[in-house]
Amino acid sequence: MQVPAVLKRTLMKNQIIIHSSGNQDRIALIEDGELAQLFIETEENQRTVGNIYVAQVHKVMSGIRAAFIDMGTPKDAFLHFSDAGDHLDEYISMLNGPNAIPPQARKDVSNKENLSNYDKQLLAGKVLKTGQKLLGQIVKEPIGSKGPRVSTDITIAGRFLVLIPMGDYIAISKKISNYKERRRLKGVLSKMVPDGFGVIVRTVAQDQDNNAIEDDLRDVLLKWENIYYESPTDEVVPKKTVVRLGLIQWQMRPYNGLDELMQQAEYFVDTVSRYRSDFALFPEFFNAPLMAKNNHLSESDAIRSLASYTEEIKNRFSELSISYNINIITGSMPEIVEGKLYNVGYLCRRDGTIERYEKIHVTPDEAKVWGMQGGHSFQTFDTDCGKIGVLICYDSEFPELSRLMADEGMDILFVPFLTDTQNGFSRVRYCAQARAIENECYVAIAGSVGNLPNVHNMDIQYA
Repeated sequence: MQVPAVLKRTLMKNQIIIHSSGNQDRIALIEDGELAQLFIETEENQRTVGNIYVAQVHKVMSGIRAAFIDMGTPKDAFLHFSDAGDHLDEYISMLNGPNAIPPQARKDVSNKENLSNYDKQLLAGKVLKTGQKLLGQIVKEPIGSKGPRVSTDITIAGRFLVLIPMGDYIAISKKISNYKERRRLKGVLSKMVPDGFGVIVRTVAQDQDNNAIEDDLRDVLLKWENIYYESPTDEVVPKKTVVRLGLIQWQMRPYNGLDELMQQAEYFVDTVSRYRSDFALFPEFFNAPLMAKNNHLSESDAIRSLASYTEEIKNRFSELSISYNINIITGSMPEIVEGKLYNVGYLCRRDGTIERYEKIHVTPDEAKVWGMQGGHSFQTFDTDCGKIGVLICYDSEFPELSRLMADEGMDILFVPFLTDTQNGFSRVRYCAQARAIENECYVAIAGSVGNLPNVHNMDIQYA
């Protein structure tokens, strides 16, 4: 079929032509047969709109209600006070400490919900000071001699939701007009959204099931939690100067299987990650409650049955370390290698890699009752927070092990333990303090409390 000439001209009125070759993409917009716009994108000139940076205030110019922000770009970014958002003071306090808010601005900050938009802009000028750190999100690319335009009203977009860190509301797109659907979405998200976050529900979320909404919420939350993540590089980078530890004091009690035990473990991981901990340390043999169903067996057979869970627990911890953006030290668990029983644990890094460590010196009770063997090797591990070592309980009482680790540059020593008396706990505690003094490093310990009346040889725990 022939296309009429008039229609041909109509169809060809506006065109977009895309050409990609090597490391360069070119996009041309044709209007009425003439070039209207040309975009050229190279690897050195990638789009940055939406990127979030930890930046520094370079200059505050209250006269034009704006500030210039050093984001590491060739030109300072431009922040107009109208783009400061409602949570500027919270981000500044988060990155600089509560005393970073000038005294003359604190009264207005406490009453900011009642301020007009104009007064909020004036407040931004009072809060911002040269040298402060703040989070900035690029909203407009740099043009010519001008730097990028930024906002401190941070948003993280997903497929169905837009996450508002520091927000406390749920907003539904006005294009979702069905009242029942609006109420359903708000009801579903009110149970999912953590405290301290707000969300905007996009139009495409209409009629999506709860699982799809939950998956999208998890994705945007993970982006926020990983906001400080940096891609691996061969360049020398400084270590973190502040490292937070989450030390789990585990309560020994009956659990109805592995799923319930790991649900409790995830609760602790979730909790310490909300405090922005870099490590979570679990105690030695924290999974001992799972031996209860095999209490009719001998002690040696029961501990070997417990070893059947070790691989699954390791894999689940690795998934949690990625999901919650935290390095997890799994305490210790029994493991059978070539028929021999060992006391081992795993370092599950938040980048997905896993390392194994062993207990070198087993206690006389572990050897006699369980038939456990001592390990053969130990090492230090590199992490994004420095070099660490792990000594399981009794191993911390032998100075030579930590001394060799310190020679390798260990910064933090972790000691998961299990003791049943005050004397046993004191021995681990004071030996850990001695290792810290001897090796000039940090030492962190974590143990269990409670009792397991239905597990032989694990009756009571003291920490």
